[in-house]
Amino acid sequence: MTLTNGWTEIFLDNSNGNIIDSNKVSNSAWGIALDNSNYNTISYNTATGNTFSGIDLESNDLYNSLLYNTVTKNKYGISSGTWTSSSSNTITGNIATNNQYGYI
Repeated sequence: MTLTNGWTEIFLDNSNGNIIDSNKVSNSAWGIALDNSNYNTISYNTATGNTFSGIDLESNDLYNSLLYNTVTKNKYGISSGTWTSSSSNTITGNIATNNQYGYI
């Protein structure tokens, strides 16, 4: 699925056990965002040219897997609870290029 020019293209809020796979999200504020969501798999997605994060774990996101995503030309490539209480997430095999900050 290709999603573009929205506010947040894919947003999980208090949502558990989902698979977000093989999407293209671009030119939005946030590409893919989770808030209070656990045990989700975010894999093989492409997030390009988003104002803030390509992929963002906002707060209280636990035990999620971010696997083999590509994030390019975002302010933050992947942000995983740097300022919040997201923890115990697996972030593996992702590619972050030409972001202001790759991983935070």
